[in-house]
Amino acid sequence: MQYSQHETSQVVMTAWALLALIYAECPDKDAIRRGCELIMSRQKPDGRWEQEDTEGIFNKNCAIDYPAFKFIFCIWALGRADKYLRGEAVH
Repeated sequence: MQYSQHETSQVVMTAWALLALIYAECPDKDAIRRGCELIMSRQKPDGRWEQEDTEGIFNKNCAIDYPAFKFIFCIWALGRADKYLRGEAVH
């Protein structure tokens, strides 16, 4: 297995990183704000996010898109970040 860096940040992966930072109680709140800004900057006026790139690859030859991930994880991360940045418990 080999990690491949994408040329641009992806909202789903950014949301995953935000959730990890929040649940780990990361003291760097600017990193969390920047992640939120990236996710919000890609949100369309009608509230949706475009499908960016494939979210899952396994067995070196099977790529899977999860169309709901961009909604589920972005909304979850933004909601948790709002609570965390306001000093509320997120657990």
